[in-house]
Amino acid sequence: MAKLTFLGAAGCVTGSKYLVEAAGKKLLIDCGLFQGTDDLKQRNWKPLTVDPKTIDYLVLTHAHLDHNGDGCRCWYEMGIANRFMRIRRRLN
Repeated sequence: MAKLTFLGAAGCVTGSKYLVEAAGKKLLIDCGLFQGTDDLKQRNWKPLTVDPKTIDYLVLTHAHLDHNGDGCRCWYEMGIANRFMRIRRRLN
């Protein structure tokens, strides 16, 4: 059975991050920034509550900061930033 964990945008409408676990894989849907009050913005400095290296896939739903603004940090912490850059170089 699949498991859904809300890592952001719960109790507010910003900082979208959802973790789906199924079939032995972890899928992070969105990696957004918290925006608004200072209290919300402080959440951007907290580490993810799941080890980023255990995430298999990252899917960004659309190009708004509250859905993808923290994507670079997620890519880096997941260890996929270097793989992404190698793929990009091959495509160029």
